Amino acid sequence: MVKNRLRRFGHPLRCRPPLLGDKHKAQQVWNTVVRWTDAYVRRDLKGVMEIFDPEEAFSFYGAPSMSYADLESGYRSAFAKDPSATNGEWVALADEVYAEGKTAFVRGIAELQVKGTEGSARVTERNRCIDIYRLTGADDWKIFRTMCYPDPKK
Repeated sequence: MVKNRLRRFGHPLRCRPPLLGDKHKAQQVWNTVVRWTDAYVRRDLKGVMEIFDPEEAFSFYGAPSMSYADLESGYRSAFAKDPSATNGEWVALADEVYAEGKTAFVRGIAELQVKGTEGSARVTERNRCIDIYRLTGADDWKIFRTMCYPDPKK
């Protein structure tokens, strides 16, 4: 069961997932995720894109892979929309962070939670995801591969 919530829209991180492998490097990766989340909440396109390697390939089951440029275009479009126009938010549930050498991954679930008229949230979309990172400097971790697929448990 996933217990660690990483809220990407307007909510602070509440707790960190297990840090496995080289715990120091896993903490560096988690710090990168926290910075990304802060940039996303601020709708800071430059800050959001800093986490991605220029060679990023984002794959979602059944769809063509997206490049760095595709992701940047998608975030630009999303940030241009009025955030109050939607009653849903994407929430990432981080299961674990693992790092060894110059490679790491963050594994978890992303779900779209839509608020109902009575204020409760229901999950309308749920995806399992893994982000693969590589170390590009002393402590600069970049995502270079992402794989997501639908999770039928919603």
